[in-house]
Amino acid sequence: MINPVVDLGIPESVGGMQNVQTLGRINAVIKARKAPFYRGRLDHINVDHVSRPEEWAKIPILEMSAMKTMGQEAFLQAFCVSERKDIVEFWRSDDTGLLFPRTSRDQRYAMVGVKRALVLGGLGEDDLTHLSLPMGMDPTGHLMAQSATEIGIAMVCCGAEDLSAQLDLVRLLQPSAWIGRVSTGLALAQLAANQKVDLVIDGVRRMLCTGEALSDETRRSLSQKWGAEVRDCLALSELMMLGCEDAECYGFRFWSDYCYPEILDPQTMEQVEEGVAGMLVLTPLVTNHATPFLRMNTGRMATMRSGSRLRTAFDVFPVIQLVG
Repeated sequence: MINPVVDLGIPESVGGMQNVQTLGRINAVIKARKAPFYRGRLDHINVDHVSRPEEWAKIPILEMSAMKTMGQEAFLQAFCVSERKDIVEFWRSDDTGLLFPRTSRDQRYAMVGVKRALVLGGLGEDDLTHLSLPMGMDPTGHLMAQSATEIGIAMVCCGAEDLSAQLDLVRLLQPSAWIGRVSTGLALAQLAANQKVDLVIDGVRRMLCTGEALSDETRRSLSQKWGAEVRDCLALSELMMLGCEDAECYGFRFWSDYCYPEILDPQTMEQVEEGVAGMLVLTPLVTNHATPFLRMNTGRMATMRSGSRLRTAFDVFPVIQLVG
C-alpha cells in the first residue's frame, strides 16, 4: 500500500509546502548562479530574501522561445552546470527541439513525480497496464515504466508503433489500465471497431493520457470507446512530470514542491489573482542539478487556484488549468 507522504514525499500541510518552496527557491538561485547564462544577471538578488514577492520579481523571465534559437551546443554551454560524467540521460523537448541533460538526482525526483501521477490517476498494485508511449528520447515512456515497476504496477511496454500488435496484446492480456497519447488511444479504438473488437467488455477501467491536449469532447470519446475513466497528466520534457488530474478532472494537481509555479499578467509581469488567466511561468526546484532554470515562461496560458478538499494527501497541491 502506497503511503503518499512517506513513499511519494508529499508535504503534510500547506505550511510544510511553503517551507519546502522557500528552501527550494533559495537553492534554485544558488544553482543558477553557476550557469554562464546567468552570469551578471543575478548579482542584484538577495538570496536570503527570494521568497519575498518583491525580491523574486527581480529575477528576469527566461523565454523558452529564446532557448530554441540557441542550438544544442550553445544551449549546453549556457545552462549546463554538471560535468559530463554526472549526466546519465538526455531528454528531448518537442517544443524546443533541444536535448536536456539529467543527472541521477534529477532522474530520482522525476520518477517520484511520475509515481505521484500514477497513484493520483487511480492506478495500483492490482493493475496490469498497457503502456502506449514512445520509448526513446522523450522521457515519459521509460519513466512511466520504471516508476510503475517500483511501486508494484505491472506494465506491458508496447511503445507507440504497430497498432495491430498492440491491439492483439490488449485482447490477449486484457489490461485493466492504459497509458498513452490521446491520438494513440483513439487510433487503437478505431482499429478495434474495424475488426469488430469490443474494448468495453472486461477491458480497461482507467486511462491516463499525456503528451497531447485532451479536450472535453475527446475525453468523452475515449471514455465511450474504451468504457474507461479518462484522466490527463501535465508534463514538460524541459522539467518533469508536473501533475495529474484528480477525481474531479478539472485541472491538474500540480507538484508545487518540485516546481514553483507563477501565473503572471503578460503585460505587467505581476502575479494575477486566483482563478484569473495569465502566462504560466515555472521554476524547477528538484530537476535543476544539470540545468538550473529560473522563471521559465512556458508560453502557455493557465489559471491557478486552491483545489477542492478530497481528503487525500494530494489536497496540499494547487490546481493549474491550461487555457486555450
